[in-house]
Amino acid sequence: MYRILLLVLIALAPAASGTRIALPRPVAIAIQAEGEGPTTEEIEQAVSALREAFAQKDPAIRIAALNDHRVASKKVVAIQARALHSPDDMLQRAALDALRFTDHKSALLLLHKECKRNSALRGDEQLGPLLFRAIGQHSDPSSIELLQNKLYSETSRNIVRARLYSIANIRETKALETLFEIQRSAKGTAVKKYAREMRLCLIQLTGVDRGESPDRWREWWKENRRDFEVPEKAPLMPGELQRAWDSFWGIERVMPRGDRREDRGGD
Repeated sequence: MYRILLLVLIALAPAASGTRIALPRPVAIAIQAEGEGPTTEEIEQAVSALREAFAQKDPAIRIAALNDHRVASKKVVAIQARALHSPDDMLQRAALDALRFTDHKSALLLLHKECKRNSALRGDEQLGPLLFRAIGQHSDPSSIELLQNKLYSETSRNIVRARLYSIANIRETKALETLFEIQRSAKGTAVKKYAREMRLCLIQLTGVDRGESPDRWREWWKENRRDFEVPEKAPLMPGELQRAWDSFWGIERVMPRGDRREDRGGD
């Protein structure tokens, strides 16, 4: 209940012949309606179920409870957080996923706290990207500084990618400006190494494709910065980039029948 469900009902279309990327058809996202929230009874039921599960030693029981009880409540988040410090890798993954999809401010605040204080989790090759993805899922501008801070000091490509993609999931001008700051501050081989990821992120927030050249992007930004506003809806990107983005966020696209094979981006 009260999970964020991404039901992306969208038809993939080839990119426009120019540099502007065609915007997709409307995306249907099922979320808790504004102003609604779980009842006291629902919160207490979730808390009770989680406490009962965490009283068991079997990690599978705890994981199942974390998956089934993502009620938007500070009390629920407090129990989810306990699993982040478990020695069990799968239980930590389940906790990060629960915090990712629990639509409550306390979940994001907890993720921020863990990111700042838990260096082992933050730097873990497998769990680190999941931590940053969980933060990015909330699409909150308050996360931008944390996602940007010393980004290129990371040694893991997966973690850098997760941080960049999470910034690009925040559809705000501040996020776009941050990407250009990151691009401008990159030194050594970082520019070339992450050119593909940066291109994807900039397309995601602008709907424009200037390729992997930092100079072309800077030229475009100089010409458009004053009046540019980040589009409300994300663009549909060229096939390989769109697949990379969708794979990272776990988005499944439903293809309408009759689409040409080449438009579907392969099998």
